[in-house]
Amino acid sequence: MTTNGEKCLLGLIKLFYSYSTSDGDYKYLSNSEVKTLIEKEFDAFSAKNEEEAAEINKIIAPMDENKDGKCDFAEFVKYVSAIAILTNSIGQ
Repeated sequence: MTTNGEKCLLGLIKLFYSYSTSDGDYKYLSNSEVKTLIEKEFDAFSAKNEEEAAEINKIIAPMDENKDGKCDFAEFVKYVSAIAILTNSIGQ
């Protein structure tokens, strides 16, 4: 039987690969894939206007820690963790 924690981990993995394959390189998310993922999966964190887009770009930019122009799985997990921490702090 799969635990809730295992389901969460598997869900993150599936989420990453469901978007990373659209540009052909399944090991990385391109900038366009990151934006699409955020818009579709984290709507509350997607831009509703240009000002919000600038703020989101400030959050997205550090995802690419090694500055290679793409987001690997480790960088993606750090970003999702940041969203979880932010969401938790807002809810308290």
